[in-house]
Amino acid sequence: MQINKVTYSRLVSFGHYEDATFGGEAVVEDGETPEWALTQLRLWVDAEAEKKQRARNGEQELRDIESELIQKRAELERLHRSWEKAKAFLERHGVVVDEQGYPDDLPF
Repeated sequence: MQINKVTYSRLVSFGHYEDATFGGEAVVEDGETPEWALTQLRLWVDAEAEKKQRARNGEQELRDIESELIQKRAELERLHRSWEKAKAFLERHGVVVDEQGYPDDLPF
């Protein structure tokens, strides 16, 4: 039996009920064995699947960082409002706060 073509596919799970099939087909050229062609095809398919997995991981990491940035900005805004209230309280009681946020007349 002469094998002229080999096929390989792989199912990859990305989690969260998401998966994809990666595959390919290769023609066995003169001087090649089907085993060698299949091995080369498998290496290529696995590399493509790995690239997709890294891309998806990077996309998820980006979403996580963007979410954290939103949270940090909200926290900074809350802290800023709290500082403004504290500064107003100090100024109502005669403590002058300079541009950097320090009282002018600290005893130390």
